[in-house]
Amino acid sequence: MERADGARRLLPGVRWLLLLFVLGIAAAGALASRAATDVHGKLAAAQAATALRAQIGRVGALVAASGDPRPLRRPDVAARHLDTLDQLDAAATALGAATASDDRQRAEALAARVAEFIHLRREAARVAAERGLDDVRLLPGSEAMRLNRLSLTHELDALALAADERIVRSAAALAEARQHWLSLLVGLLAGVVLLAFLQVVRLARRPVRLADPFTLQAG
Repeated sequence: MERADGARRLLPGVRWLLLLFVLGIAAAGALASRAATDVHGKLAAAQAATALRAQIGRVGALVAASGDPRPLRRPDVAARHLDTLDQLDAAATALGAATASDDRQRAEALAARVAEFIHLRREAARVAAERGLDDVRLLPGSEAMRLNRLSLTHELDALALAADERIVRSAAALAEARQHWLSLLVGLLAGVVLLAFLQVVRLARRPVRLADPFTLQAG
């Protein structure tokens, strides 16, 4: 009779323990889901910043490759030159699409410089082919090409610096988010385990108290 009565007294505690585990698992699942969403978003931002920096480097490399082609009057050189300019046009378009909104003004300025650069270089190739000139410095408009190249280099450097800063911020935000959510998850699990341990200790002491003869006599 006493054992049955003790078991009935233990039942609420066991139920509370099971409820604690169920709630702990549910809370941990919800926390992990939010953590995954947050970390995934920051990871995507970091990857986008890295991809943008690579695209800036590609534009710079294409600008350098088409900067001073000689001799332009040769058909094979002119064909390669025009192909490079086509690639530069496509790369600049992709760069503009990948640029974040807060760097949109820089991207638009760069796009204008690239468009001017391509126009001047195409015109140089046409004039060089017509007049049979080898050196672009002898072509009309060479000073305009030089100034455009300086402006384009400045815009590329500014955009590259902004992209580098974005990469650093994105990496720091990603590391901070991972640490934050990991700390919360560990704290939640530790709290659940601690409460469960205290409940188990409490349940383990109840039968001893029921079997204590002094307790029984006092009853």
